Amino acid sequence: MALKEYERKRDFKKTPEPGPQTASRHEGGRFFVQRHDASHLHYDFRLSIGGVVKSWAVPKGPSMDSSLKRLAMEVEDHPLAYGDFEGNIPKGQYGGGSVMLWDAGPFETEGTATPLEQWDKGHLKLHLEGNKIRGAFSLVRMRGKATGREWLLVKAPDADAIAGWNVDHHAYSIATKRTQKQIAQPEPAIEPMLASLAVKLPTGPEWLYEVKWDGVRALCTIKDGAVEMQSRSGLSYNSYFPELLDLPKALSLKSGVVDGEIVAMDAAGKISFQAIQPRLGRMWPGKHNGPSPQGISLYLFDLLFENGKDLRGLPLRERRAALVKHLQPSDRFKLSTALVGSPETVMEVAAEHELEGVIAKRLDSYYSSGRSQAWIKVKLQQRQEFVICGWTDGKRTSFGALVLGIFEEGHLRWCGNVGTGFTEATLKEIGAILKTSALPRKPAKATGEWQPNMHWVTPTLVAEIRYAERTGSGHLRAPVFLGIRTDRSPGECVKEAVMKSTPRGSEVPLTNLDKVYFPAERLTKGNLIDYYEAVAPFLLPHLKDRPASLRRYPDGINGKAFFQKNLPASTPDWVPSTTLYSEDSKRDIRYALVQDLDTLLYVVNLGCIDH
Repeated sequence: MALKEYERKRDFKKTPEPGPQTASRHEGGRFFVQRHDASHLHYDFRLSIGGVVKSWAVPKGPSMDSSLKRLAMEVEDHPLAYGDFEGNIPKGQYGGGSVMLWDAGPFETEGTATPLEQWDKGHLKLHLEGNKIRGAFSLVRMRGKATGREWLLVKAPDADAIAGWNVDHHAYSIATKRTQKQIAQPEPAIEPMLASLAVKLPTGPEWLYEVKWDGVRALCTIKDGAVEMQSRSGLSYNSYFPELLDLPKALSLKSGVVDGEIVAMDAAGKISFQAIQPRLGRMWPGKHNGPSPQGISLYLFDLLFENGKDLRGLPLRERRAALVKHLQPSDRFKLSTALVGSPETVMEVAAEHELEGVIAKRLDSYYSSGRSQAWIKVKLQQRQEFVICGWTDGKRTSFGALVLGIFEEGHLRWCGNVGTGFTEATLKEIGAILKTSALPRKPAKATGEWQPNMHWVTPTLVAEIRYAERTGSGHLRAPVFLGIRTDRSPGECVKEAVMKSTPRGSEVPLTNLDKVYFPAERLTKGNLIDYYEAVAPFLLPHLKDRPASLRRYPDGINGKAFFQKNLPASTPDWVPSTTLYSEDSKRDIRYALVQDLDTLLYVVNLGCIDH
């Protein structure tokens, strides 16, 4: 079928689905399965063949159980770009409902006939390499049926087959890990991706360097020509920064979500966190003191949603390219441009300009909420957020110093006091808050030694502090108050873990390093890779020249595991392998040979926990 039928059924002014001419990341040789909750829940099985995506609706979904035959109704051809689509088709449009990218991967056909020739004859012999379905499958057109569109999708009884396999146990997106219900949310709640602290920048062409802006983080949702700007904690910034409400005019988006940092310039024209403080008045939010509208701007660095399409499952380089395409930069709305040069040069330039620090981001990284080792920050200044636990008396009428603490294992620990960095306005404002939140005694969550004769308060305020260093007991030397952080919660104030080693700059593609593999211990994929790197000298001699059958846990140790013997065509050329003939499946199998550290890390990155 031509794409004319696909185009006829859709109004691309209303649906976020890709148009017939939309460019695709893939040329061919890939399969896609989308879970589609429209008038009824079904699965769409798709093969990129002949410049289009051949498509079948599979009511009960594909199965890894070779005893089951699944009806597959052929539908109109779709454009190649449709394979990556995930999002919501508006009600009233053809296929209205939520679409999940359920599985995807490369495919090959058996025999000498091309995929298009096999489709034309009505019998496709497939070998799939997906995250959820894999191995040999047959897709056969049923003869003698009324419409000629009826096919059967059947799993072959090979080594990959799993008896009793249930498609409902895998109802999550491979791109974003969301459920169908989460995808159907018209405005999904998003937690920002956060950088991990390190002592030096990683090296390699796969890393992008950006300024660590000295402002407040803002996730901006655009819809119907309006914008909602929110802090990390969900606080609305719309009333604080009214001059930024024109953001939709700077972006050629009907709807979307962008990530960025709001900054303010001081009287000297320098970006400063202290300059933005009056806009974040704790007692009078929305009272626009401080920098004039000309001093406020928004630096954008990521695009998470584009006209209903979720981009978080795409690499950063593609999300950034999409942002550049849509953004019309101005003095108000700016792109956070890349810093060019070696890590040493970048840090020198940042120091000359007295920047807070630099962030390195892997260009192949997905956008995953929470702390990630795919984003690395290196600070030029020692700064952190602390909980205000009370105050001491002094010569000033408001207070002498603020008593600071951080959480350690659920308990507040004393970190020292700060008595400098305040303006008359902040002294008055914070002093008034302290008096209204005073406590008669130390709260139960505060343990250990504390400042004698201090006044306790309910620990709800968070302050950002610059300091020279920490003492052996964890107290701050030469602390300076920078401002109140209304976008932080007290529970976030913990001692930041510093990465012991900088991420490697080799050609091994490491992804989703912050994904939790051992929930009980809160150990991540990155922790597992670090472990195998540490034991590699002892382990590799035992693996040398042994064909590896990989046992993969894509969802961690408690998830469903599967064995993979045959390496897919997408495997990098540098991965050593050997080919052996299998009597069971009557075909050649290409096994991995784990001969070196890079190959070991590559297979661990695939989800191999215990091999």
